[in-house]
Amino acid sequence: MKDIETKHRFVELRAQGKSLRAAADELAVGLQTAARWERELKEQIENLKTVELDALLERHRLTVHAQIERYGVELTRLNEELQKRDLADVPTHKLYDIMIKLHARVDGARPVLTLHDDDEIADQKALRELVASRRARKRRRQTRAPGDKVTATAQYTQMTSSRCNLLPCSVSEQERSTGALQPTRWQ
Repeated sequence: MKDIETKHRFVELRAQGKSLRAAADELAVGLQTAARWERELKEQIENLKTVELDALLERHRLTVHAQIERYGVELTRLNEELQKRDLADVPTHKLYDIMIKLHARVDGARPVLTLHDDDEIADQKALRELVASRRARKRRRQTRAPGDKVTATAQYTQMTSSRCNLLPCSVSEQERSTGALQPTRWQ
């Protein structure tokens, strides 16, 4: 198993836009290993890509904030020029046209701002935890050793007994343990 530093370097290379093959070659790992790391570390790669892109946008003043600031300066200059001009002057309609276009750009660049209350945040966190636990359960099932055979009857018993623990049904403990479940009667 490769060390953690190699995996970190893999995440950095992928976030910088290197191809899977180029990252694997640079780190001297197999392409299959690199593909597995890509799946395992997908979220970390996406997060670092976002951070890298944000830094690049900031460096070139292409952030939404910088764009809106520039548009605001241009709009202010246009408004000042329009106030100086006589509305009977011919080029005025062109200035209005530019102002309308700049307003449209500002509207297009403006991000959608949403604030979540504590309940929504808690719900989102619970949903993420549920998804993570189901993924972990799925991985455990996939990594089960070949000798760990679970019979269909045992799987059915586990499934129905857990379902009966969640639902209001009348199944005796003996029926649950033997797997001889009768049709569920709702109480």
